[in-house]
Amino acid sequence: MDYQLLIDTAVLAGEIIMESGGEAYRVEETVTRMLNISGAKHVEVVVLGTCLVATLSHPGTDAVTVTRRIRFKGNNLNRVSGANSISRALCSGEMDLEQAFKELKRLRKQEQYPEWVRCLASMTVSFGFTYMFGGRVLDLVVSALCGAAAYLVHFLNRYFRSAGFINETFAAFAVALVAFLGSLVLPGLQTDKVIIGALMTMVPGVAITNSARDILAGDYVSGTARVMEAVVTAASIALGTGLVLILQNALAA
Repeated sequence: MDYQLLIDTAVLAGEIIMESGGEAYRVEETVTRMLNISGAKHVEVVVLGTCLVATLSHPGTDAVTVTRRIRFKGNNLNRVSGANSISRALCSGEMDLEQAFKELKRLRKQEQYPEWVRCLASMTVSFGFTYMFGGRVLDLVVSALCGAAAYLVHFLNRYFRSAGFINETFAAFAVALVAFLGSLVLPGLQTDKVIIGALMTMVPGVAITNSARDILAGDYVSGTARVMEAVVTAASIALGTGLVLILQNALAA
């Protein structure tokens, strides 16, 4: 068996799950099961929130260790499910090693939905939350535009690859700025409901939930890293929104 290809395949599956919002224990379990098909004497997988380390060793051969730095994270349950399905197919013998590696590479590059559908989803979610918070018709329309502005910032960040803090700050700034400009054109606009409704798409709920699960599972480093990720995201949202509110108060004075 090609041990190097096996560990590269297993680590790639772990990368996809981590980048897509999967929990640390899920990554460790998936990678470990894939490596165990080699019958190696020693298999070790460690997930530290921002990196993944896997070691595979067998009597008579040198140990193979691979480390991956996880730089970008998101939430994509379709990729998590796809990576799990490929790992199960490999472990059950339904798929050979080369095929599994190619399928994982294809899954990582695959775009599940076109950009316009993602933008429409962001607008719809912003619309829905603003309605839930008691927004009127004009508030809902402006909130949908805020959702589109936030998505545009996230879309551009795929090319600029800026840090998550910068990305979320600019997205929150764009949301608050569109709401502020809307209030200038539409007197009586409830900017507070518009901003809150649009910002709900950026709230790090999944990160908070996964951090709790990681901590309860004993993965304290990974859980703490996710908590810090949620705190930084919340601070970014507050900073971006606060800058526009400061500007608004300065112009009003």
